[in-house]
Parts: sequence; C-alpha cells; structure tokens
Amino acid sequence: MRTGYTGHVTPAEWRWAALVSGILLLAAFVPLIWAGLATHPGNDWLYVGVIHDYVDSATYLARMAQGAQGQVLTVILHSPEPQSATFQHILYAILGSTADLLALPTIATFHLARIAASLFMYMSLYQLASTIWTKVRTRRLFFVIVNVSAGFGWIAGPLTGDFNFLDLRWPEAFPFSSSLVNVHYPLIIGLLALLIGALVPVFRPGEVSDPDVANGGTIVFLSGLMVATVHPIAYVPLLMAFSISLAILWFRQRSITRRELRWLLWFAVPSLPILLYYVFVLNFNPLVRRVFLQQGDAAPPTLLALILSLGLPLIFALPGLFRAFRRLELDGDLMMLLWLLMLVLFIYVPAIGGPPAAIGISLPVAYFATRSLEDYWFRINRLNGRNRLRLMAALLPLMAASHLLVLWLPIQLLTSQNPEDSGGVLLPEDYLRAYTWLAGRVQSDDVVLAAPEVSLWLPVIIRTHVVYGHPIETADPGTKRGAVMAWYRGLSQDCDALLRGDYTIDGSYRIRYVLYGPAERQFGSTACLQNLDPAARFGSVEIYATGQDD
Repeated sequence: MRTGYTGHVTPAEWRWAALVSGILLLAAFVPLIWAGLATHPGNDWLYVGVIHDYVDSATYLARMAQGAQGQVLTVILHSPEPQSATFQHILYAILGSTADLLALPTIATFHLARIAASLFMYMSLYQLASTIWTKVRTRRLFFVIVNVSAGFGWIAGPLTGDFNFLDLRWPEAFPFSSSLVNVHYPLIIGLLALLIGALVPVFRPGEVSDPDVANGGTIVFLSGLMVATVHPIAYVPLLMAFSISLAILWFRQRSITRRELRWLLWFAVPSLPILLYYVFVLNFNPLVRRVFLQQGDAAPPTLLALILSLGLPLIFALPGLFRAFRRLELDGDLMMLLWLLMLVLFIYVPAIGGPPAAIGISLPVAYFATRSLEDYWFRINRLNGRNRLRLMAALLPLMAASHLLVLWLPIQLLTSQNPEDSGGVLLPEDYLRAYTWLAGRVQSDDVVLAAPEVSLWLPVIIRTHVVYGHPIETADPGTKRGAVMAWYRGLSQDCDALLRGDYTIDGSYRIRYVLYGPAERQFGSTACLQNLDPAARFGSVEIYATGQDD
C-alpha cells in the first residue's frame, strides 16, 4: 500500500477504490448471473430471479409492482386484511414507477438499482476513510476491513448448531452482505458513511464552522432526511450518538454554543416530520403496527454470538475501544463509540429494535480496528509496510469466510436434484401460466389462497393479496400458515372458515380463487375443494373459484 499523506482523494485513489468495488460487485452478482443461465431439470421450472434473501425480496418486488401501477402509497399484499396505503418503502414504489417509465421488467430494475446502490455505498465508505485519515495506506486498510471482513459465524454456526449470528442471518450488518439482498441496505450504509464523514469534523479541536453547503451541512440535511425516510431504524441510533456527544461537549465547555446547536438542528429537524408520520401510522394502522412488532420480535443473537459475529475486526479493535472508553476524546472516537453502543443497545431492545437495528454496525468496528492496527498492533510487532501487507493478505480469507459461505450457500437450492425443495426459488412453469390467467381476472383487493411458497410470488406477479405469504409481512403469520396447511391437508373442521376470512386481525377478507398444484399437493389431498367451482387448469395447476365475487 502507498504510505503517502493527502488531504483529499486523488484520482488514483478513486481508481483503486473503483477497482476493488468492481471486484466485490462482480463477486456479489456471479451467483445471480449463473442462476439465470443455468438449465433446470426438464426445463419446466421457473427461476424467480433472486437468490439471496429471496423471501424478503418478494415483498420489495411487490411494492415495486404497485409503484409500476402509479401507486406512491403502497399496501402489504402478503397479508389479506383490508388496509390503508402508507408511505412505507417509498424507495421501491419509486423504483417501480421508474421501471414502468423505462419499460423495464421490475426484476431487472431491482438488480440494476442494487448495483447502483452498492457502488454508491463503496464510494461513500472510501470518502468516509478520506475524511478521517490523511494517510492513503490507512484509508485503504479501513476500506478493505469494512467491506471484506465478517465474523466467525462460518465456523461457530456449524459447531454449535445455532446459526443466529449477524454475519450469517443479518446482511444489513455488513456492507458486502447488504449488496447481496436488496437496494435499501447498501443505500442506507452509504448514506450513514456520508453522515458520519460530515459529523465527525464537528468535534475536531479548532473547528468553528457552522453548517452550510460547502462544509457538509447539505450532506447532513439530505442524508439524514433520506435515512429517516427509507429506514428510520438506522437513523435513531446515530442521532442519539451525535446528541449524546454534543451533550458531553457542552458539559465540558460549561455552555451550549450556537454552532453545535445548528449542526444538531440540521441533522434532526428535517427528519422530524417523517418520524412523526411513522409514529402516527404505527398508532392508527393495526396491520402496519403488527408487522412492525413482528419484525422487532426476531430473536437477537446471544452476547457471545454477537461478539463472534464481529470476528477478527473486533479483536483488532480492542485497544482502540479501550482507549476510547478511558479517554472519551471528542475527536471522532467518542461518537463512534457511542454509535456502536447505541447499535448494540437497539439490537437487544424488542419491538423498537431487534437484530435489524444492527445495520452498519461493522462501520464503527472497522474504524476502531483500523486505528488499533495502525497505532498499536503494527507498532508493537514492528511490522514494516511490506510485512503489514503480507499479514493482512494472510488473514483476509479468514475474515471473509462468512461472506463466502453466505454468497454460495443458496446456490445449493438451484443445483439440487429435487427442484421442489428449493423453497420458492424455483417454481413449476405451470404456475406462471396460472398467474397469467389470474392477472386478467383479479382486482387489487382480491385474495388468492395457495401454498406458502406460491403465495410468496403471487403479489409480485399479479399484485393481489394472499392469506399467508411471508413470515413477517403476514399479520399473525403462525396462525395463518397453520390454517393454510390444515386446509390443504383436509384437517380443517370448517373449510369455509378460511375462505370467509375468519383468520384476520382487523376487518374481514374473502378469498376469490384457490390454487391447487404441485406445491399444494405436498400437503395432501384436501376435501375442502369439493365445494368449489373449477375455473381453469394449466398442466399440473388447477384453479378453483369460491363464488365470492364482489
């Protein structure tokens, strides 16, 4: 690595960062490209177009499908309840509108947006490094650690049988993993990097500038607003860390200065209406409130699992963390330390946080790891530049092992000799023909009954509601999934109870069509179809009408 110092990012640095980012992007998209080119057994299976975190991807694509129809406010199609449209996930509604404007398939737009968001994230992370460090070698060290490293989940998971590790289950915690799954995770991490890069200089000794367009004020204003809009759970911990840092600064100064107060106002005030809107929705929209609480109910990793999830970077970071705790210096260390503490706190706070609050937690860890490597580990071992490079190169596979596991493990779903075991990544092509038939007959508020893996994609393709389609975005998912399985197994005492909408948390719904194909037959032969009217058949997939047309 180069050891020069510079107060700005040179074109050569940007080229280096772009090259490394390109390699990471290529690695992230190779499985997707391979899957698209792969030939499935018998050529009668449909590849849905996503691999990593495909279950959640279906919910984002469903909102894109609504956006393509001109809807800015969207509803949760993976639950059958009647509901009011909300401002949630506006990013995907906009992407859907963009796809319609450019006449692109929503799935293609989704992946193109992933590429753009991931590239933005990588460039923002290098910009953050250049804001903190003047030494080029240190910037590159941070960039590699934050983007390539993960934890020890790859070995601890198989050994313990517990896979609830951040580096295995929660891609939002790490930049590379976030680039595998959706658009908003890398976008938010990139925005957080820009925010931190603009906020850290506020605490530098001798800094006297007020927020304005030239010194990062605009970045704080716009980035904070976008983070609060797209993913508010990422906004609150950083706002708390910045506010507490200012409180400590004011305590030490024995006064509140207008300069620091203006920076806080530029950060907090623009996002306040957005946060109040979300509070209003949670209070007055029962379905959104239930889905939000279900997300927060996800079991957090144990404290030991959390430590193992952060792996070697956390070990490297220990001297820097100890120094930050001991000195509480207002030079960036304090705010990074407080941000890390707030993220850990929110991971273990049910309902309002949970593991999804870990988004970007690898950034402060990588910050302290980089500082510790430069200021402590390299010095006590008296490693010169070449030996440092050799050491990091030797450790790189160990740091990246969890990423490699997460990257390639889903490929097994596509290479399996039994495509029916893919869990929804592959569907029989007969379902596509059934979807096409339904698309011309259902309305947006209709409900269709199908097996869980089939219901996952119904809202994406034909923009209709389903009884059970998602473990989080279906209200009371355990009850509804059990009811669907019992109905298809013929175990229901009252077949009409599910059809007339007895399984609901708010308001009634009525099922209009029922699918019965290979996925549904896996549950058994149900007697509940006897009272329904056959409407269409496409190969192995039958469609029944309930007679409950509006």
